[in-house]
Amino acid sequence: MSYDWILDVLTDLRNFAEDNDLQVLAAHLQDTQMIAAIDIASQTEGMLFETPTTPIECERDLEGSREGKRAL
Repeated sequence: MSYDWILDVLTDLRNFAEDNDLQVLAAHLQDTQMIAAIDIASQTEGMLFETPTTPIECERDLEGSREGKRAL
């Protein structure tokens, strides 16, 4: 099953948020796009890495990626 459509929907939502000066929402949607792309890749290409399973792990990994650290 192709999941590309969800990435398109998230892009449209992010563009709407940016166009309407909803910068915090746009930033969260950008993070969501990244998470979705990772999740989709893990489903379609096999588990190449361990994905975070709780909101706290996701938040920690996102903070690390913003600081230029690799999420493990």
